[in-house]
Amino acid sequence: MKKILIIGATSELAENFITSYEKAYELYFTARNCPKQTNNKWILVDFNNFNDTCFDNLPELDGMVYFAGITSHTPVKLTKKRHYDEVFNANFYGAFISVATLLKKNKIKSNASLVFLSSVASKYPYYGGALYTSSKMALEGFVKTLALELASKKIKVNAVSPTFVKGEMADSVANFTTASTIKEFDKKHPFGNINKNDVSELIHFLLSNKNNSITGQILQVGNFNTGLNN
Repeated sequence: MKKILIIGATSELAENFITSYEKAYELYFTARNCPKQTNNKWILVDFNNFNDTCFDNLPELDGMVYFAGITSHTPVKLTKKRHYDEVFNANFYGAFISVATLLKKNKIKSNASLVFLSSVASKYPYYGGALYTSSKMALEGFVKTLALELASKKIKVNAVSPTFVKGEMADSVANFTTASTIKEFDKKHPFGNINKNDVSELIHFLLSNKNNSITGQILQVGNFNTGLNN
C-alpha cells in the first residue's frame, strides 16, 4: 500500500480526500492545529516557525499532497507585511520547504508522485487577490521547475488548479462582495462550482499507478469562462 503524506490535512479539500481514499493508501498527516484525538501518524507543522526535524520519523514516501493554503482579499494599498508572510508561508514557502526537507532526508522514493493545490486565480486574478494570486503563481513555477529536477528519479510533480469549489472557498467570496457581483461571477462558471470529489478524484489518479508519465503540469478542474457576457 502506498505511503502518502497529506500536508494541511485539516483543510476542507484534504478532509474530503482523506475520507474518500483512507483505505486506498497508508496516510500520514500534518497540520498547524492537529485534532485532539490523534495517533502517531499526525505531525504538528507550523510554516510560520518551521522545524526541519518534524519529518524525521516518516517512512519513505510514495507520494505527497500539499493542501495547505489560505485565501486573501486585501487590496494592495492596504496590504501589510503580516499579510504577505501569512499568505506566502502557507501557499508557497510551506510547499518549498517541505519538499526540500523531505528530499534532503531521503524520504521520497523514486517513482513517487507529488501533488500541489493551486488555483484558477493564477490565471484569472481578482480584486484584492494580489497576494493569493502571486503565491499560487509562485507555486506553479516551483512545480514546473521541481518536475525537471526530479525527472531523473521518475518522480512526478503536478499541480491541481480548481475553479471555485462548493463549500468554504465559494462561501468566502460571498462574504466580501455583492449579490450582483456573485451573479455575474456565476455566469463565468457554465458548469457551476465544482464539487470537492472532482478535486479528490484527480489527485487520486495522479498518485496512482495509472499515472505513468504526467509531470510538470498544472491541471485545471472545472470550467471558467471570462468571455461569457450573458
